[in-house]
Amino acid sequence: MAGSEVVLDQPHLWQPGSQGSFGATPAAYGVTATSGTGIGQFNEVAAFRNLAFDISSPATPTGNGQFDSSSLAFLIPAWTAATLDYQVDHLVVIAGSRALDGLQATNAAGAATLSLVAEVQTLTLPVDLSLTCQTVSPNDTRLRLTGQVVARRGVTISKPQLLWIASPDNPKALTLVWGSSYKLQRATTLSPPDWTDFAAVAPITVSAEGTTGFFRVVAGP
Repeated sequence: MAGSEVVLDQPHLWQPGSQGSFGATPAAYGVTATSGTGIGQFNEVAAFRNLAFDISSPATPTGNGQFDSSSLAFLIPAWTAATLDYQVDHLVVIAGSRALDGLQATNAAGAATLSLVAEVQTLTLPVDLSLTCQTVSPNDTRLRLTGQVVARRGVTISKPQLLWIASPDNPKALTLVWGSSYKLQRATTLSPPDWTDFAAVAPITVSAEGTTGFFRVVAGP
């Protein structure tokens, strides 16, 4: 996966506002926290805004429609203008904003799936990310994202074709030709059918005499 962009929605209003101002504005996530008691009590509100990730991975083998998603790297790129806006109330209010671009993490989730149903391809990536950033002191805020990313696209599936070509030099033989990504199967009866793999690479020549045979092409290998 060379790189794919995932932009998070901002469906709710969270405090504080932009740059730590008073009020609430749209954000992807909001945080409230209280620590200590009495004169030593801290009250904090924070909001993550403009979050987006660039997702990349090395070449990853697939099997049975699944692949390991733990090699996926999630990076917040510079173009996002992603920020953590915060307010900390401890005798006085400390407010501000931290840029999040450059933060990255490796996925800790399990198997991802890739399926194709009715010419719709669906990629489902489980996500488990931990990102550490700063509000007042270094590494004092941790964001953990869990869930899944689902991407869909329409695909056009080429219909398999099986061509029978008679040879003028050998009228008792037929040459069978079919498209790539398919394989040829043969059955000796259709009641019940006993389809078995016959050939994976076209073309192939078969006799037009002798035992009755039935042929079809199916997705291969």
